[in-house]
Amino acid sequence: MFKKILIMPHHTETSDNAIDYAARLFPNSEFHIVSAAYLDTDTAAPSYLYRSFLETLSKETIDNTSKLLNKYDIEPETNIIWGESSYEILEYIEKKDIELVVIPIEKRDIFYKLMFHGPDEKVITKAKIPILTVNWQASLRRPLSIFNPTDGLMHSFMASEMAILLAGQFNSKINRIFIGKSKHRYKRAMNWAKEEAERLHIQMKTDCAIGNFHHGEKIMELLHSKNYDLIVMGKGKGLAHGDMLSIVSREIIASAHVPVLVVGS
Repeated sequence: MFKKILIMPHHTETSDNAIDYAARLFPNSEFHIVSAAYLDTDTAAPSYLYRSFLETLSKETIDNTSKLLNKYDIEPETNIIWGESSYEILEYIEKKDIELVVIPIEKRDIFYKLMFHGPDEKVITKAKIPILTVNWQASLRRPLSIFNPTDGLMHSFMASEMAILLAGQFNSKINRIFIGKSKHRYKRAMNWAKEEAERLHIQMKTDCAIGNFHHGEKIMELLHSKNYDLIVMGKGKGLAHGDMLSIVSREIIASAHVPVLVVGS
């Protein structure tokens, strides 16, 4: 389904789980591993020892990731990127025609869930391709049950397309739920998706949660009410800054107990 997949490893247990999950789902894809070594040259000239330390750390991370992929007879293309990591990685994505990025999300406190602005978030926000995030508590199962929350906006339509494609590959069932205040937008959001699913013989159940409530909390409530294997949702955008995800997307990525695939550009 995805011809080329980029992994941004962290050399942690969460990262290892994310790599294993991606390899099991997409064993026939071409995998790329990128480890970013960031040198802040604006503040001080990096010493030889510091540069060597970063290079060694990056090589260890790449070697560990490669060994995990080798178990599935996957020989990845590996690269160390020097510079401001998010921009270099975005350039790499464009240059190599990457179709999916896999990012492990480590355990953080509640402040981080709402406010993280690091390179991972910039890649998630700016990349024009789907991003698969796997956090430290995610249960990693074959995605036979897909939760597709929507607010009826453009990113949500793109997410619905992706959910349908994934369901076709894995013979999954989709539960598409509109969350918002507008009944008119609910009908528009559901009609197209349901028609497309029926055309492709995909099982899709639609429902709505209409009201004035916090979308992130409602999505988490609905997520815990069923035994879902994967969330597919739109990225959204932060109101204050184009480099930030929406608060809802950040909450779900950080808190969901299943992998989250976010779509939108």
